[in-house]
Amino acid sequence: EIRFDYNDGAPDPRLPAEPFAIRWTGYLDVPQTGDYTFYLTTDDGSRVWVNGEKVADAWGHHGVEEPRQGTVSLTKGEHEIRVDYYEEYGWAAAHLEWSGPGIARTHALPVTPWPRDVRDVRFFASQQDVAGNKSSVAPAPK
Repeated sequence: EIRFDYNDGAPDPRLPAEPFAIRWTGYLDVPQTGDYTFYLTTDDGSRVWVNGEKVADAWGHHGVEEPRQGTVSLTKGEHEIRVDYYEEYGWAAAHLEWSGPGIARTHALPVTPWPRDVRDVRFFASQQDVAGNKSSVAPAPK
């Protein structure tokens, strides 16, 4: 659920209050074929993509306004979803809602971090600083 009011803060105390950016990704489980509308209400910019197609665009520096919305036809089953959000300065908020056949407008989107058919999940992360030093949180997959 993307339903955040950061006020003058950040989503994590380790991050600066401004500017910051977030990308949410996952797999949306659509219950039946039909037209679905996505609503973005943010301060500042945001975009929602479904199956690689930009559905709603609220990019730019602005306060919380009436939601930007877009409608897309989806078949029953899983669909990739991505939401990009950035905060430039001042108040910060991000809300995503949807509606569709048999679904009244709601923040509750049935999203999972990976497709249902994925059975074995392994996490690996590494970073490199500006001096070229590398670190890892898990051994690299072979």
